[in-house]
Amino acid sequence: SADSAAAAQTSTRNPAQPSAARPGKSLTAAQAAALAEAEAEFTAAIAASDQSFNGLDKAVKAKPNDARALAARGQAYLKRGDATHAAADFAEALKIDAACEPAILGHATLERLRGNVVAAAADCDALESLNAKCPSALIARAELSRQQRSYDQAREACHKALQSNARDPAAQLQLALASLASGDGAGSVRLTLAAVQASPRSAEASAALALAYLESREPARARAFADAAVKLDPASANARYVRAVVLESSGDHEEALSEVNRSIRANPALAGGYALRATILVASGQAAGAATDADTAVRLNPQSMQSHLARRRAHAAAGDANRAAADLAEARRLDPTADPETAPLYSLDGFGLSER
Repeated sequence: SADSAAAAQTSTRNPAQPSAARPGKSLTAAQAAALAEAEAEFTAAIAASDQSFNGLDKAVKAKPNDARALAARGQAYLKRGDATHAAADFAEALKIDAACEPAILGHATLERLRGNVVAAAADCDALESLNAKCPSALIARAELSRQQRSYDQAREACHKALQSNARDPAAQLQLALASLASGDGAGSVRLTLAAVQASPRSAEASAALALAYLESREPARARAFADAAVKLDPASANARYVRAVVLESSGDHEEALSEVNRSIRANPALAGGYALRATILVASGQAAGAATDADTAVRLNPQSMQSHLARRRAHAAAGDANRAAADLAEARRLDPTADPETAPLYSLDGFGLSER
């Protein structure tokens, strides 16, 4: 249920929390030092992010009836993976100002991440009723349409936003993501390059370009832009997640596991992180841990095909053919057009959180 999903998503970030078990391969001294340095950089980035959050918290306490301040803190809670507090802030903001666009947008993102399509669509309708040409309303509609695999509708919403501002970086990014999700490798590279050029400091744009290059079978460029995304926003769960996807695709299970652990610690409520970690653990011969992560991924977003495919791999690795078959059937129901054997490892659900 939505309530159980909300409870599952409630969390606080703790950079020191235990990670999943690591693959059995021993590290060289140089590799161990590099991992320790990366961990220290991540911990420092999380601390800086927490300081920024504290500033938003103080702003709300100073002006508790400021709807926009509440919406901003709600967005920060959402980025940290705390859906319960995010929902409370959005609800309070809308109680103060029913037309507060950032609060409606935040609630739409929250429901989209939960897989509650009807509620997210209602929020998009509310945004459009306030202003049919509002860029944030059009972007929210594009995100939801992409998640529903209605790629033409997603593109249409993006093009409408670009009519108002031809260099709108959010619209350009969503257009690129729709192309990427629909399997248009060449088109997604072209569009994500445009998004990076429009917003060169955007970690999300660089992360999207990394995935586009991955789909175009250009692993060196994929790695370069995944690294760039993490440098631009070291505390971004999505940037860490994309870098883990790129690393795992190249067979670097050790570093991929370290990176996806950081992604989960930065935002413990993104289903994609657990699904990816389950896949990595299966590849590393750790089926028991993989099953736990895959169950978490499905619980967080039961509408995610990638989550069910990850759990299928975990069940198959554990020798449970019946459960594996059930998850395969559910994945096919969720996206009848996709080939489960060649479907990408990653989900695009985390895009839209980092730069609202």
